[in-house]
Amino acid sequence: MLRNPVLLSILLLFSRVLSPGLEVDLGEAESLALSSSADLRHGREQLRLATLNRTLDIRAFLPQVALRYSDRYHRVLHGEDSESYSLVFDIRQPLFDGGRSHSARKLSAVQLELQAASLDAAIETVKDTLWRSFHQLLLTGEELRLQRELYDLSSEELKITRLKQELGSITEIDYLDAMMNLQGQEIGILETESRKKTQETAFLFLLGLDSRLTEDEELILRGDIDRQYPGLALSPEDRRIYEETALARNLDLRKQSAAILQAYSQRRLTRTSFIPAVNLEVSVSFSGDRLPMQDTGYSAGISLEVPWDPFPLSGSSELSVQGEHTRSNGLAGETSILPDIAYIGNYRTAELQLSRELSALEEMKKEISHNLSALLETHRQRRLALDLLRQRQELQKRKLQILEARNNLGEVPELTLLEARTDYYEGEISLGESVLDLLLCERELEQLLGLGIGELTHLVPRVSE
Repeated sequence: MLRNPVLLSILLLFSRVLSPGLEVDLGEAESLALSSSADLRHGREQLRLATLNRTLDIRAFLPQVALRYSDRYHRVLHGEDSESYSLVFDIRQPLFDGGRSHSARKLSAVQLELQAASLDAAIETVKDTLWRSFHQLLLTGEELRLQRELYDLSSEELKITRLKQELGSITEIDYLDAMMNLQGQEIGILETESRKKTQETAFLFLLGLDSRLTEDEELILRGDIDRQYPGLALSPEDRRIYEETALARNLDLRKQSAAILQAYSQRRLTRTSFIPAVNLEVSVSFSGDRLPMQDTGYSAGISLEVPWDPFPLSGSSELSVQGEHTRSNGLAGETSILPDIAYIGNYRTAELQLSRELSALEEMKKEISHNLSALLETHRQRRLALDLLRQRQELQKRKLQILEARNNLGEVPELTLLEARTDYYEGEISLGESVLDLLLCERELEQLLGLGIGELTHLVPRVSE
């Protein structure tokens, strides 16, 4: 099976040129849908950009280098003018910042994980939408086939009914009833054809293809719905396994866990503002009144910054050498008193945000547990209903066979046979719908457990047929 979306698009284009139709299976459709989605393209680009930013975060631990140059001309009134040059090379190396850089790096990792989880959720949404559209189209195509088959059989029966009416063996009312029944079937075919066209347009749009087929073109889906599908052997006794799987793989829980880690990181940053940041600062300078510059200077020092919100402090200690004869050392410090009191609200905001995220996680777990119970019960009911429908359809088939035999003997009128055949075909259509309903229920359970399409079969076996 081809997975390259470019090759698939080229092959599909040629297939539409060489044959009056477009043929595709679920795997090929999925590859095209994933490659053509603009939202997924943007999501991938954002994830790549977030990965790059995460890599660049390491810059906070590396030295900062600066180069300064000045050329000044001093004009002195009634005195001698002069000129000075200077070139300074500075290096600032962070030694310690109270873990703020590490926290920021962890926060970027959490945000990266959150974006990855969001992209995974978007991919699963596209896959699920396509899966539903594909199988709904299969079901509608099967429904249309059954309706046309019934219409063809009813048309032949109507010819026989017409002859019997001309011979006087049945009344004109019986013939008109048979004709109205046939017209009702024709109306049903037109409605199904219209619904199928609408579904095809939506399906092609998902693939990123021309959403309109010409009159001569036909969309052919390679695949079918197993009408004998028994369903999976889901058991309430295995509920603990299902819950553990959901807690480990559910995409919404993954996103919420990442949001909690982000809230923890934000709270820690608001609580550690009193921890100082220490930097080593080294500089080399060249100066003089002409080029090349004659004087060389060196300095080394420690700077201290305490970004405590009520009283931010900064200080430094420096030792310097300038030329051959000048040595100096010094201390400096500075503080501001309550430059901003918004920090009081920031502390509380961070606490509330963390509490809100933790509460949301617990609510999501309760909701998953509730939805799991509802889906298991829905699945059980749909399996039972499907079994009963199959049994009913077997009885309907037997009834139709008996009526056909009696009609050949002239014991049963054509209208009775026509009604029984209509009931049988409508039962076949309902059977296909019930199988799809069961598959949709299992697909919803896969989404709840964080499983991909078809992965539930690895966890739960089929019902023994």
